[in-house]
Amino acid sequence: QYVLNMGQLLEQVLHNEDHIGPFCEAGGLKTLFGLYMDTRPLGWNFLSHVSPLSAIAVSTLHHATVEDSLTGAFKCVFLKLEPKHVLTAMSEQAESSLAELDASRQELQSLSDDNAMSDEEDQDMELLQLLPATGDLTELSDAEMEPVARFLSSCSAITWFSSILSLCMKAASRR
Repeated sequence: QYVLNMGQLLEQVLHNEDHIGPFCEAGGLKTLFGLYMDTRPLGWNFLSHVSPLSAIAVSTLHHATVEDSLTGAFKCVFLKLEPKHVLTAMSEQAESSLAELDASRQELQSLSDDNAMSDEEDQDMELLQLLPATGDLTELSDAEMEPVARFLSSCSAITWFSSILSLCMKAASRR
């Protein structure tokens, strides 16, 4: 609820073009990315949102209204700030998010019995084999639960980041 309120407040403040420059100069974009990343559910709490009926890589695992309010704040910035500044912040966040995904992928791979896989496609297949065939993540052992949750959470963060990046590109193309 607090994050939702903060996102709505930011969106209202950022509708005023005079506030966007100081917000971004003070590191506001990086903080806005961090707000989303730090409020994602983690561990079993994250896995409890994932079911065989849901797509695991969608950002709606985060409370949809929280995500919408943070996305609204990003839209305000993207529409009024110079695209060069926004894309610089986006590239920094992309590097960070991809590094987190890679680290969680490697951690998950370390659970595999066969670590000497030949190519990346085989590695991806091995990762899929670590997940329960039924899709019921409650079948995971305690040792597997945290790495799987971190990996899937990183995937959902990358998906959300991709949607934010597409908003940025749309805003830049309208200029």
